[in-house]
Amino acid sequence: MISKKAEYAVKILVELARREKGVFLSSREIARAHEIPVTLVAQLVSQLQKNGLIESSRGAKGGIRLAVDPRSISVKQAVEIFDGHLGISRCLKSEEYCEKTGYCPLHAIWKKAQEKMLQELEKTSILQLSKSFAARPEYATPAS
Repeated sequence: MISKKAEYAVKILVELARREKGVFLSSREIARAHEIPVTLVAQLVSQLQKNGLIESSRGAKGGIRLAVDPRSISVKQAVEIFDGHLGISRCLKSEEYCEKTGYCPLHAIWKKAQEKMLQELEKTSILQLSKSFAARPEYATPAS
C-alpha cells in the first residue's frame, strides 16, 4: 500500500512540475495547494532533496524547485523514496512471510497484479501526472 507520505511527496513534485522552470515555491504555497500540513511538507522536502529530486534556496525569493527534469522522475521512484520496495502482498516480499510461495494459487495472481502496478508507476512521469492535475478544474490554477 502506498503511504500518505509518499502520496503527499508525489503531490509536491507535481506542484513543482506545474510551475515555470526554475521558479521557487515556498513550502506554505505547496501546503496550501494540496492541504498538507506545512511541517510535513518540510519533512518530505528534506527527503526529496537528499535524493536529488529538488533543491532549495533561502531568502526572500527562495523556496524549493525541481532539481531534475520532471520527465525523468517516475511516480514509482518518488514513492519508493518513502515506502521502499512496493508490493501488494507480504508474500511477494520474501519467503519469510509466506512459505507457500512456490505452490499457492494466490501468489501467481498477486505477482501478476504487482507487476502491472509497478509497470504503470514506472512509466508514469511526474510531468505526465502534472498535466493530468492541470486538466482537472480543481487543480487548474496553480497556487501562488
